[in-house]
Amino acid sequence: MLSRVTKIEVKDTLLIKGPATLKLQDGEVEAIGMRLTYEEPMIVRRNKIVPLEPITKPAYIIATFGPNGEIVRKQGKCGTKIWIKAAELLSANTPHIRKILVIGASDSGKSTFTTYLTNLAITKGYKVGIVDADIGQSDLAPPGCVSGAILCKQLIDLRDVKGDVIKFVGSTSPMGLEDIVIEAVKDVTKQVEAIHPTLIIVNTDGYIDGEGVRYKLRLIEALSPDQIVYIASEPRSQLKERLVNTLSEEKVLTLEGVEGIIKSPSERMERRMSQFYRFLKNGRVQRCNLKDCKVFLLNRQYTLGSAAFGDIGQLEISDIADNTILVSESKLLLPRLALEGMFVGLGANGVKGFGCILSHKGSDSLNVWTPLQTFNTLYLSFIKLNNRISRDERLPFRYLNTYTPHLAKDDA
Repeated sequence: MLSRVTKIEVKDTLLIKGPATLKLQDGEVEAIGMRLTYEEPMIVRRNKIVPLEPITKPAYIIATFGPNGEIVRKQGKCGTKIWIKAAELLSANTPHIRKILVIGASDSGKSTFTTYLTNLAITKGYKVGIVDADIGQSDLAPPGCVSGAILCKQLIDLRDVKGDVIKFVGSTSPMGLEDIVIEAVKDVTKQVEAIHPTLIIVNTDGYIDGEGVRYKLRLIEALSPDQIVYIASEPRSQLKERLVNTLSEEKVLTLEGVEGIIKSPSERMERRMSQFYRFLKNGRVQRCNLKDCKVFLLNRQYTLGSAAFGDIGQLEISDIADNTILVSESKLLLPRLALEGMFVGLGANGVKGFGCILSHKGSDSLNVWTPLQTFNTLYLSFIKLNNRISRDERLPFRYLNTYTPHLAKDDA
């Protein structure tokens, strides 16, 4: 472990990349709106980047780094000082602001801003509700989930918290599943609202181009936020223009995006896989009989063998040499190849835990790796993990058309 004492000038912003342990030696320093102390060290997780900013005078910190941990950068538009205008959202002059939606491209700083605004609000005595709507890089739950939590204590990493409310989507991308994700975000937000927080912050994914523009506008319509914060990482944006044209200018606050903090694909992958591991560690193999479990995919229930009836579709497992999942309201055709390694949600009357299907034994029996001891509901996904939980892939799927109308005689 390498330790070093570093001076931070008032004009500087020091970026610390984890793994690292930080301790204040002299002066006053803030990290994402939270002050360092002399007594308690601050822990920065691997691949997490935290900005350190002196408050009134130069400061000294002791930083101890683990493998690949380092000081990334000084100065520049990379700290939370560029978002000082956001503090006005919490002033006494804006009591109507109770729900804030954070939008921006990937690596623009949405999660950091969400943490910063949360810390500012907690300083004022707010009870803050967080809705994590980024199913690709989830913080409060594993990837593939929308989750929510109530925070009353400051923090530098949202991953220090586990979601109290979880809705299982089953994909790391909203593309093609926009309706499912919007309903999940709407449902989680409603449950968080029921706990009566002072403020709700909804952090979204970086899908803002092409169809992502329409997706974000539909999400705004579904949630009816009091304020939208757009983190701009480019001079012009189609989404930003649509937001300003569709909504009142006062309702859209545009802030600068952070500079120079771009995660590589391997870093994004590693951070995502660490979340899967976080919720699967300390597990054991559990035997699951599909005939004794309720099985869901995309909010639709299926049952093994029986024909579709009512709101329950038919589940069939096949041995074809293709892992494409075929799904409709009345039928789910599930290749055995797709089952092995599939990440799943588990529970009873809602998601209580998570697992990974290790193998499919016989016609209706599964071996599932999970820390959860008992469950009777299985939430399937389009996420496949490898044996060491070091990489994931998105399973292909197609919507299955199981109804073809008869041709009229004239058409024939």
